[in-house]
Amino acid sequence: MQQHLEIEFKQLLSKEDYYTLLHHFKKDEKDGYQQINYYLESKDQILHQHHYALRIRYKDQRYELTLKRPYLQGRMEHNAYISHEQFIQIKDHGCLDHPILRSIV
Repeated sequence: MQQHLEIEFKQLLSKEDYYTLLHHFKKDEKDGYQQINYYLESKDQILHQHHYALRIRYKDQRYELTLKRPYLQGRMEHNAYISHEQFIQIKDHGCLDHPILRSIV
């Protein structure tokens, strides 16, 4: 399992700014990649109440589980790759009741 400190800055872009940056850094939009982010929460919103975030990212045919928790500055991220079967189990059967999550909380 990996761990790192996240300090990020987000900027809302207009469509024109997006394409300007896209063409500045890449030749064509097809040179990019696709990722899908799944954000999970318990029914009682316990993660939100404690300022945590739980995400599973699908990219390059891999699933990465990320738990973000408050830290002194920014958020500490705990990352672990999981199988497709683990992804389905976490997504369909509750995000907090899973051994891989208990090991990082």
